Amino acid sequence: MPTNKGLLKEDEMVLNLNKKRISELSPNLRTFINDLFGAVDDNEILHAKIIQGSAKPDFYVRYKTRTKYVSMKSGKSDTVHEEYIKNFVLYLRSLGVSTRTQQTILLFHYGDGTMDGTGKKRYEFEQLSYLLAERIKDANEELNKDYQFVKKVVDRCIFDGAIKDAIRADAIYHGDYHYGVMMNRKQLNKYLKGKDFTWINRLHIGPLLLRPCGRYVGCEVKNEKKRKTIDCYWPHFKDGVEYVSRRYDGYERESALN
Repeated sequence: MPTNKGLLKEDEMVLNLNKKRISELSPNLRTFINDLFGAVDDNEILHAKIIQGSAKPDFYVRYKTRTKYVSMKSGKSDTVHEEYIKNFVLYLRSLGVSTRTQQTILLFHYGDGTMDGTGKKRYEFEQLSYLLAERIKDANEELNKDYQFVKKVVDRCIFDGAIKDAIRADAIYHGDYHYGVMMNRKQLNKYLKGKDFTWINRLHIGPLLLRPCGRYVGCEVKNEKKRKTIDCYWPHFKDGVEYVSRRYDGYERESALN
């Protein structure tokens, strides 16, 4: 049995869904299934299973012949994606992001005046933000001017992941089997299309802010991997999921007989 609380909650979620008739589900899980599949037949039996590995989804739910993949969040962490900074910047380059903005992201990430982490002095976040203020402003304008670009990056961070050909998530569920809220890809994309993110002054792409997993200012680097890994996070993520899920339509309008 897993000892991680998040893994335990995923196991509980699957246990309360797998081989259960829809009519037997708790009100919360019934709402979850309706949000996930749209109209459903109460007499149908669901199948659910944990997904092993590093793909974005944590488990799947099968209703009749349809399968949905779900990424589950249950803690206080606002992180939605972690990746080596080098790979993340190369991905942005493949989307046409300018060399200057790529350099700004690296300068902000390492915070030592270099783009590879070899500088001798690492700056505090506030001082670094001041030193790079104009560059961050210019980068934010480029990174947030085009909806399609923002959509691609945010989808990758939240639903798709960085691993080529890995299983992609159809939805995010935040909570546990007692209570939770769900946001699917369609809802998030509607939110992104109608939202102005220009008011955010920190380095960001859409609602996602960028920072290193470990900055290690004034101390030795304890974990080199964390220093080289970017953390894409959505402040107050649970509130964001709830806002998007309640405000934007994402239901699949399919017959329960399908």
